[in-house]
Amino acid sequence: MRTPKQTKPQSSAFAVEWRLIGRVIPYPNNARVIPASAVEKVASSIRAFGWRQPIVVDADGVIIVGHVRLPEDTLNRWLESDMRFKNTWFRQRHDLRDQSQSGYDLALCNFGFLNGVSEQQIVDLLIHHRAVHKQKQRTRVEYFQRTLAKAAEASDRHVAATAHTDDPGSGAAEFADVPGSVPEGKNSQRSKASICRNISGALEIEVLRIVKISGKQPIYRMETAAGKIEFDNVAKFTSQQAVRMALAATAGKLIVNFKPKTWREIAQAMLDACIEQEGSEELYQEGAARMYLGQYLAETAFIPSIEGQLAQDLRKPMVRDGLITVCASDLQMYINRTAQQNLTVREVAAMLSAIGAKTIRVRGSKIKEQGRWELPLTEFDPADYTVPESGR
Repeated sequence: MRTPKQTKPQSSAFAVEWRLIGRVIPYPNNARVIPASAVEKVASSIRAFGWRQPIVVDADGVIIVGHVRLPEDTLNRWLESDMRFKNTWFRQRHDLRDQSQSGYDLALCNFGFLNGVSEQQIVDLLIHHRAVHKQKQRTRVEYFQRTLAKAAEASDRHVAATAHTDDPGSGAAEFADVPGSVPEGKNSQRSKASICRNISGALEIEVLRIVKISGKQPIYRMETAAGKIEFDNVAKFTSQQAVRMALAATAGKLIVNFKPKTWREIAQAMLDACIEQEGSEELYQEGAARMYLGQYLAETAFIPSIEGQLAQDLRKPMVRDGLITVCASDLQMYINRTAQQNLTVREVAAMLSAIGAKTIRVRGSKIKEQGRWELPLTEFDPADYTVPESGR
């Protein structure tokens, strides 16, 4: 989203003025491709019902909001499929602590980030929502940037908390403003995450998740807090000796020798905890992650630290302790904008996890804790990119 020239407002009141069409300039870098059919629908609506919502422009007359509203079929699909989004849209969120319009703006932003909606479309959604409920429109770009930054930060925290377990219920209290639902049932991701916690207790080593990569000869990958362990067949995966030696090599700890009956129960629990992935999908995730990250790091300006940064720059890549760190939400926006994708933050996080990136927490003296992904040095060396000296 374009940052306009900073000009001192003449009045704090919301000002609407008529302009000749030649004085309104479309934003040239708008990532949205707007078909003629969508423009005609808006034109028909204006002819039928009159003018309802102003176009927002910056000091140069460049459009900030108003290219075309979010398609009605998209909005209706969300309303039909997601009860929390429906309650948010109709301002019926009794669980929302902040019942002001700004509180609902943030809840809609949170929904947008988790569902792969572009920043421009999220802003369109906020403008549309305010118009529907006859709320005063916000015209300062800084307001939208600040709200988007808050939602992005919350999205990063949420993804970091659930990236390894794939459990949408994790961190639900912290991220309660996001419309969405939690899958249930014995085969749900929530249940598998619970099994992993039980396995961790038995082995006395933290098991984050277990993945079965399908194929003619399935591969099993146990992801622990100390690192990933791969077993090239089910015999090794369910062998107490093979698992014991692999954990010793990765975590530096020998687990106890279990009685055969007890080990059979643990091995069965490990099989029950498996999250199945297509082999081709796993390979795609790694390849796509390397390609997108290479382009993103080459084209995106690094920041030396999160201190003293503008809201729109807080999620840019930076170097910490000699390693490049990125925010999944900023990478997601880059991919969706430049590659015309519609990836969610969770899908981007899965790509980062596939190449061995690890989640970390970054703190600042005046900034809330921020979730980031630390990239492996062997593949993403800061020396290969333009990094500020203070960030090296």
